[in-house]
Amino acid sequence: MKKINLMAILIAAVLTLCFTFTSCGKDDEKENDIYTGVITGNTDVATAVSGTYTGKRTIGTTVVSDAYIVRISRLTSTSVQVSADFYSSGSANYNVSLQGNIYVFSNETDPNISITVTGKTLNINYLTVGGYMMTYTGIKD
Repeated sequence: MKKINLMAILIAAVLTLCFTFTSCGKDDEKENDIYTGVITGNTDVATAVSGTYTGKRTIGTTVVSDAYIVRISRLTSTSVQVSADFYSSGSANYNVSLQGNIYVFSNETDPNISITVTGKTLNINYLTVGGYMMTYTGIKD
């Protein structure tokens, strides 16, 4: 009889521990998806894209600058400052929105520049003074 009571207590303890350390479902807190770089459950898109990106500037297939660095700094939850040498003032401010899995940058003063971040890849396309389409592709460090 003592063995049966002891066995029942041990089984109850094991079942209690199993249920104690098991979660039920996905939490809706900030969660970083390492495969897409998209932060779900979070409206702070500026934090998701902020950082230092290293890549190449090209015109067509010609590499213009190798190991070119672009820095993105958070200003507010939906705006950033992009710092790079191709800006005459050294930087420009942009609003950031999440469209699907792509972060899209926009501002009213630079209509000829397109900036997006997909995962950890930054893409910038702009028209140079000479009329050439410059493309920058960088990876977040």
